[in-house]
Amino acid sequence: MNRSLNHSTEIHFNFLLRASHKYANRDSLIVFRIVFRIVFRGQRKDVFTGIGCPVEHWMKNERVVSHQHPASAEINKQLQKVLAAADNAFQKLKFSGEEFTLDDLVNEMKCKTQPPQTLQEFMALKEKELADRVGVDIEQTTFYKYKRRF
Repeated sequence: MNRSLNHSTEIHFNFLLRASHKYANRDSLIVFRIVFRIVFRGQRKDVFTGIGCPVEHWMKNERVVSHQHPASAEINKQLQKVLAAADNAFQKLKFSGEEFTLDDLVNEMKCKTQPPQTLQEFMALKEKELADRVGVDIEQTTFYKYKRRF
């Protein structure tokens, strides 16, 4: 997989209404657009949210559903959750120190990360999960006992 990341990475998240795509109930589809800019190169990816609204209730400049729509509060809340998930996924990938692509970001957003490929990777993942639990629901000594068994 061709991975590319530069320290001068910019990312922009955006919602837009696709009037050309309609659900059976005649609502237009709301799309989450990720624009990922790297010096000298730009990428763009659209992610379908599964959320829709009538065209007349979409506020283009604010990128939210108008309060006149009966389900506007719930739809706007769902859109904010999508935005928060995208931001969290980007921050996680950015601070991991690893190079990543836009597809990696979308997979992280959708919790579709790759499972470990080898037994060694699997064991390292489980050890990290246990280490994260220290002080929460297991003690440090218990962690050391588990670690010796692996």
